[in-house]
Amino acid sequence: MKTAELKKIDITDLTPVDLGHALPQRAGKISDETRIILPNSFTFSYKAERFTACQHDILLLIFERLQGFMTSGSPLDKELYREQKVTIDCSEIMDPRHKEHVIRAALDLRDLEFGFRYIRDELGNVNRVWGVFITTVEDVRDTSLIRLTINRDIFPVLTYYGESVGGTFLQKGPALETKGRHTKTIRNMLISRKGIGQFQVELDEFKRMLGLSPQYRPSCLRKDILEPVRRWLLENSDIWFEYELIREKVPGRRARSNAIFIWIYSRDKDGMKKPSGNDYMLIYNWLNMSNVTDPDGSVIRYADAICESGRMHFLASKCRYYKEKVAEGEIDRPHAVNIFRKILSEDFGMDI
Repeated sequence: MKTAELKKIDITDLTPVDLGHALPQRAGKISDETRIILPNSFTFSYKAERFTACQHDILLLIFERLQGFMTSGSPLDKELYREQKVTIDCSEIMDPRHKEHVIRAALDLRDLEFGFRYIRDELGNVNRVWGVFITTVEDVRDTSLIRLTINRDIFPVLTYYGESVGGTFLQKGPALETKGRHTKTIRNMLISRKGIGQFQVELDEFKRMLGLSPQYRPSCLRKDILEPVRRWLLENSDIWFEYELIREKVPGRRARSNAIFIWIYSRDKDGMKKPSGNDYMLIYNWLNMSNVTDPDGSVIRYADAICESGRMHFLASKCRYYKEKVAEGEIDRPHAVNIFRKILSEDFGMDI
């Protein structure tokens, strides 16, 4: 790397530097305005699924201290600096009287090795880096602070969110206030894909992201994780999801779930996601096609009720999904109509 390029990066004299000194004590609700970039190489790193809720919060506060070094241009060269120390305030995670719990979580994090998908090289290949995140944990006595040493070898991975990697923008307050490790993991997953609006992932990979074994039953996944997380996010978060477990038919065997399809939607400043006119018309047409009408043949009352439920985007996404399945010949139209009517009955409580 050229000397002229090095001067553009404000990391001089980091030998070592404490990146978190003079932190204010937490007072009341955390500001929702603080935005933190997490590189997707970290968000989807191997072993990230093993984080406890407390470790999620420790790592978020570490990344807050690294924001001044985040770059989407050329990755930083690890030879430019030595070890970096980050100070975090345990009172931002939990009651200061439970500082020892945070220290134990940090010590466990020190022993956990991560696998990161790193940037493309000159040939366009994706590299992978394995290593620990932090190397030492220091208790700053008689305070609510702890000081952590960042592994210099993975510092370039932690601060780069450019080409082939990307980044997830989190608001500090809602991220810290999200309860439970599965809820935190799924929320980060939703935010990283918010611009897409929906996605599908193989069920075994989804289980891996949550730290579950491949043998974890889909029925338990729905009952013990997906439904509680969905309800918590719907009631407490600015982003939530609806989902469907996709079942694969195997000749001579029972159909089994092998993928999950997730629809993402979020609240506007008034607390509701405003439905688009296209969503309304799409559902209006499906109601007509499915003969869901008033005695006078009108579907407007049903369409308006769906709109007022705040879940129009979810239902419209499902309509688009099954429309594609019909177009691809995977199901016929009567089957799609039956599914639509079942959704209205079970998810919207409509007596049709």
